[in-house]
Amino acid sequence: MSAQVRDHHDERAIAFFGSWMVFGLFLDGWAHQAQKPETFFSPWHFILYSGFGAAVLYFTFRERIMKKRTEGDPLTMAGLVVFIVGAVGDGIWHEVFGIEVDVEALLSPTHLALMIGGLMMLGIAYRKNVKDDPRAEHADYSLVVTMTLCAAVTMFFTQYFNAFAFEGVWSPFRGGDEIWQIHAIGSVFVMNAIMLGLVFLIVRGWTPPRWTFTFSFGALASGMVLLQGSRGPMLNIVAAASGGFITDLLVMRLRPRDDVRRARVFSALVPLVVWSLWFASLYLQEGVNWAAEMWTGTVILAVLEGVGLGLLAFPSRTTGGGPTPPRTAVAQPVEIAS
Repeated sequence: MSAQVRDHHDERAIAFFGSWMVFGLFLDGWAHQAQKPETFFSPWHFILYSGFGAAVLYFTFRERIMKKRTEGDPLTMAGLVVFIVGAVGDGIWHEVFGIEVDVEALLSPTHLALMIGGLMMLGIAYRKNVKDDPRAEHADYSLVVTMTLCAAVTMFFTQYFNAFAFEGVWSPFRGGDEIWQIHAIGSVFVMNAIMLGLVFLIVRGWTPPRWTFTFSFGALASGMVLLQGSRGPMLNIVAAASGGFITDLLVMRLRPRDDVRRARVFSALVPLVVWSLWFASLYLQEGVNWAAEMWTGTVILAVLEGVGLGLLAFPSRTTGGGPTPPRTAVAQPVEIAS
């Protein structure tokens, strides 16, 4: 079915209910940070699981009562099962081992099952667009939202490398052990990989809606900063949204999906912009008390990470799934009268 007439209803519904659930997830993360009472039966868990329950009820009502056929997706169904197993197991786990705190909560097997199941379900928009609209030129907003939610969930479960929680960076002589410098550099690499994965997966296949990455980067940074509550470094949100805005301009100017060489330039410029603005944000808050080699080298390594990921996302020769070449008119043979 062509992109112009295909119904995106399922993906949009998943985007809505997924946003509901991910909001509950981040609210639960904030509650842990704020040291709210630790219990499985909490308002934060209710928001998370009620979003899941509402999605199940909605799709059941749509298919069984309204007789609206929903096209099956094996990975979504598998994700549903994994999520239910994780949810039931989470309740049992808490009864046996108690409530996890700090990093333990991010590495709990049942919590990781919830993450995996959620990502499998949220990925429906990407899978359907690749499968059903392989030649679609423009991305649907549901694709942008669900892929941003996937990135948000991944960031949440790797928040021990949360670069957006930093208000400044310090040298070992002024701020303690060298391990904190290493942690800051690692945080840049982890967040960089997640954000570039989001950008490249969208840009390599479609022309994104206007200001896609202004929204995505701003939303991701907001979630990671607000996990800290009111003490979070709000200027980092502005820096991330600004980086997304410039990324949107680069997409419009370079059109990386149409040309591999421009894709290479794009892959380098995005991390250069994003992490230069991040360091500028830190400088305006509590300072960048690093030697020039440290912060410039961190940005350069982030750029190299972008170039490496760009080589995977935009290979020179593809057999499908890479950047779609621009459509050009095919010359017709000319008949020569004998």
